[in-house]
Amino acid sequence: MSEHEDPLDSAPSGESGLLRQIPVFPLPNVVFFPNSRLPLHIFEARYRKMVGDCLAGSKILGMMLMKPGWEKGEIAYYEIGGLGRITNVVKYPGGTMDIILNGLCRYRVHRYIQETPYLIAEVETFEDAGWDDDPATRRTTKEMVQLFERTLYKQDEEIRKSIVAQLQLLENVLDITNYVGSILGGKHELRQRLLELSDPKERVQLLTAVFRGELAELN
Repeated sequence: MSEHEDPLDSAPSGESGLLRQIPVFPLPNVVFFPNSRLPLHIFEARYRKMVGDCLAGSKILGMMLMKPGWEKGEIAYYEIGGLGRITNVVKYPGGTMDIILNGLCRYRVHRYIQETPYLIAEVETFEDAGWDDDPATRRTTKEMVQLFERTLYKQDEEIRKSIVAQLQLLENVLDITNYVGSILGGKHELRQRLLELSDPKERVQLLTAVFRGELAELN
């Protein structure tokens, strides 16, 4: 790596321990996982400026979930979010735009150094813990995936087939749990808990308990 090279430009998962300043996009309904793709429609003036500044620079943007209470004006954020790179942009007359954000890694906020016109934070990026490719881990992960697939009974058949096909392509338990977390829908606080867990086994245990509970309610 050269003296001026950004680790996030050369390593898809980021480099642990790196302190950097990034723009932060807080939303009340988005939890952003590594290796996922997030489409966003940008229409507010402050966020149009934020994305414009990102595009003129590193194209790196951090997503952060807002804590409950935002609807009452009680604005607070979680400490861990997902970092991504803007890879696609479609601009429209009037300044609105659609972007695609590709997930790189997780990050933890140390402090916010700017609030207006948009948030900028000093953050530490970090990687997930190693995963154990042992029979017990493979078995518990497979069981979790089977439970998850059973919870998809309300989904359109084509969507369900697409999800199952994608899961079959993934072998790393971190990739599997990141993917499951990225498509859990409106369960924002559960998804945030999952994002904050670094231990793959703890992630599998959490998801297994949730899916078993959902299926038990059907009986």
